Amino acid sequence: TEPRGFTNTGAALKVAAEAAQRSRSGRTLVYLITDGLPEAYTKNGEDVAGHPDKAMAYAKEQARHLARERNVAGFVMLLLEPKDELYVKSAEALAKEARGRVIAVDPAELARTLLKELRAPIEA
Repeated sequence: TEPRGFTNTGAALKVAAEAAQRSRSGRTLVYLITDGLPEAYTKNGEDVAGHPDKAMAYAKEQARHLARERNVAGFVMLLLEPKDELYVKSAEALAKEARGRVIAVDPAELARTLLKELRAPIEA
């Protein structure tokens, strides 16, 4: 996909939780590829940007919902270009809420990192 600005991380986590609910599999793995910083949230069905605290709160709420889904066996956030401490801390906070982990990734190595991760056993 092409970047369009103002990442709604909470919306992505909500979609993942909804997909896990519908899944017939007893084991859903969720991988979120992001720069780590929620910049928008959903209000009345619309994306709203410009309120970073509300965006982070919404993303954390959705991460907690994801963690409660019985079908979710693992959550990994692939953090692209982890150079800014704010982005790293945001990613770590969201992964903690989702009971998952963060893997820092060079965008040029994304495919290789993801394939390597998929081959490794998931730690619950």
